[in-house]
Amino acid sequence: MPDLSGVRDAVALALRGSDPVEAMRVVCRSTAEALLVDGAAISTITGTRHRETLCASDETAAELEELQYSLGEGPCFEAFDLGVPVLLPDLDGTAGSRWPIYVSRVVEHSHARAVFVFPVRFASLRIGTLSTYRTTPAPLGPEALAAGGELAQTAALVLLSLQDPAGTAAQVQREVSAGRLGVQVAGHDKVHMAAGMLAEQLGLSTDDAFDRLRGHAFVESRLLVDAASDVLAHRLRLDQAADGPPDTTGSPER
Repeated sequence: MPDLSGVRDAVALALRGSDPVEAMRVVCRSTAEALLVDGAAISTITGTRHRETLCASDETAAELEELQYSLGEGPCFEAFDLGVPVLLPDLDGTAGSRWPIYVSRVVEHSHARAVFVFPVRFASLRIGTLSTYRTTPAPLGPEALAAGGELAQTAALVLLSLQDPAGTAAQVQREVSAGRLGVQVAGHDKVHMAAGMLAEQLGLSTDDAFDRLRGHAFVESRLLVDAASDVLAHRLRLDQAADGPPDTTGSPER
């Protein structure tokens, strides 16, 4: 397994320094280097309607996270729910039978051809995921798998360390918005604001309004944040029932 002692030392030093969110950057950068992958991202998750990408090493890593949020399906949700790594070494292969829409859009719109997702958790506390991708199909070796699990554990400890009364967690969000934890990633506040606006306009619950918005984004092959921006700018109204994503009847909100 790659020697991660330097990573742990750098994380500990960053957490004690004047800029503790540097610890998140360290984990994100180190993951790509240690696993010999092309990019990595760290996200927090509380359900298919609630997730935030905290760090992305590049645009492709950020786009893969945003696509899963828009669709409400993909390997990150499975890794989060089951607490085990989800490994897709060849997106052109059998992975399409599990998440056909996700896989087809990744292959069509990005350079990613393999995706590996590790759960970020501490004991029984589920926090989020550490996601990685490669531009060529190939499995992760045993040493890389072990390193991915250890880095996901490090990410969990960093996130728990940032939950302090001094407001460092809020600083993480500010850094994310400014693109200083890697590339700039989309915040999802506007999605929930748009769902609230639709709920008021259409007389729906906020969850139903969210699903209506996601259904529209699905049908139009758009990202959820882009559809939400149009709702907030009054460029889009969803007065009529929208076609939705693939039937998830019987799949409760996580």
